[in-house]
Amino acid sequence: MVSGHLQPKNGIWYAVLELRRSDGSRYSKWIPTKLKIQGNKKRAEEMLLELRRQYTLPDKESPITLFTDYLQSWLQTHKAEISVSTFASYSELVRGIVKYFEPQKLLLCGVKPVHIERFYQALYEQGLYSNSVLHYHTVLHKAFADAARRDILPRNPIALVKRPSKGQFTADPYTPEEMKQLFTAIEGDPLELLIKLTAYYGLRRSEVAGLRWQAIDFVNGTIAINHTVVVTKDQFGNTLIIGRNTVKHKSSNRKLPMSPQIRQILLDYQKTKGPKELRPNAYLFSSKEGKPLNPDYITRRYRQLLEKHHLRITRFHDLRHASASALVANRVPLVEVQQWLGHSTIRITADLYTHLAYQMKERSAAVLSNLLFENDKEEPINEPTGATPEQP
Repeated sequence: MVSGHLQPKNGIWYAVLELRRSDGSRYSKWIPTKLKIQGNKKRAEEMLLELRRQYTLPDKESPITLFTDYLQSWLQTHKAEISVSTFASYSELVRGIVKYFEPQKLLLCGVKPVHIERFYQALYEQGLYSNSVLHYHTVLHKAFADAARRDILPRNPIALVKRPSKGQFTADPYTPEEMKQLFTAIEGDPLELLIKLTAYYGLRRSEVAGLRWQAIDFVNGTIAINHTVVVTKDQFGNTLIIGRNTVKHKSSNRKLPMSPQIRQILLDYQKTKGPKELRPNAYLFSSKEGKPLNPDYITRRYRQLLEKHHLRITRFHDLRHASASALVANRVPLVEVQQWLGHSTIRITADLYTHLAYQMKERSAAVLSNLLFENDKEEPINEPTGATPEQP
């Protein structure tokens, strides 16, 4: 309900309402009640109250609401449509956007391309890489696109903003020789099996943390990747560890063969567990309370192991790249690598490991050169030592 008051003018009461235009500027609207001033103040007040109710204040999804209010409202509106981990990621990004724009008190309709470009520049100056800035762009693009689609805004300001370029990432994972050194160094460590399974199968952190005993099929010799564990935060900032029967993509839900070596280390690991820890829905890797390991703990602990054993520092996710790199370097077809890793498309696999695929092409070129050109040279005729040519 808007604010307003009564004002006498020309012998009658006027209801004066304080309103705002679509650009956010304020103005007063004078509405005649047609009631004479003498003896009609109470009736005029009743009319004023009714008029104030009719002219309601804008809600959090109108052009004249604050941009930061709209953004937070938009996020909550779409909470049910996205995964828990995606919502947590978007929430973190929205907090960063709100922190920057809140002091500016910009209305939703007042956001222009230059404001967004200045925000991106501020992120770069903070030391963020283009890939990180691109995440902010994604959230803003979705929020403004929804506003334009629903006719809250006449035009989408971010449509005129240049999309941050995606940086080209080239992984530098461990070589097979370095992996063997790592395996030797971590023998006996509580995370030994977790690291070995991650490196062998090229698992994502959420996938290896989500492995349960019901996914291990010793009879058929398979391991099912169909459950994940993610770390997120609630609305109060408390950390939550959530297990879910979903994976990143449909193609990420996969069954992988169990080699004899993997089978044996799983059986050995199984012998160290108690009855409760071996229940079908129990996690292979859990805390003392039986809860799944915090994925962030896995990342921290992995780095500590590398530092402890003076090994080259890489990310935990690079174990996944090490698996893929070994396969590509040994001429396993990309489509098979895609299925092994659970990539949604073969294009993702090709983009990530193009440099390795090119090395394979170089080897192919060398083989073809040898086959097609090297044998064209005439072999020299070697005369027996000490022999003299026969005279005609």
